[in-house]
Amino acid sequence: MIEIEKLEDGKAYMGHGRNFKVAIWDGHKFWGLRYKFGDKFMDDELHKSSDEHHGTFTPDKELT
Repeated sequence: MIEIEKLEDGKAYMGHGRNFKVAIWDGHKFWGLRYKFGDKFMDDELHKSSDEHHGTFTPDKELT
């Protein structure tokens, strides 16, 4: 897992989340494309270590 302090704003990361596997870090949370009931839309998730109960995205690799 890439620690939250090492993430760079605007960079894309591959990892494990509740709703997506690729996401963009905006400095506060991750944004990714979510598919639900045939619709697709942007959704956000928190870094796993930022919130014990609601953090759901674990970044593993920075994409270039």
